[in-house]
Amino acid sequence: MVQRRPDVILLDLFIPGMDGFQLFENLRKQPATESIPVIGHSAIPLDPVTALRVKRMRSEGFIEFPIDFGTEGKTGDRPEAE
Repeated sequence: MVQRRPDVILLDLFIPGMDGFQLFENLRKQPATESIPVIGHSAIPLDPVTALRVKRMRSEGFIEFPIDFGTEGKTGDRPEAE
C-alpha cells in the first residue's frame, strides 16, 4: 500500500460534529502530521473570542469565507466583446 503525505491541510474549524481546533491540536501531536502545514478556514464569521483562538493556534494561515474579490473578474465589469 502506498501512503501519500499531503502538501498542506485545509481545515474547516467548524466541522459539523467535530471541533476543528481540537483536530488541529491532534494533527500537531502526531509524528506523521506534525510538520504538515495547516491552513484553517471558516464560512462562519468569527467573533472576537474565536478570532483570538485562531491567532493562538499558530497555523500557517487562515481564510475566512466568503472571500470578497471586489468587482474585478465579474462579467458585468468587463468590456463587451465586439
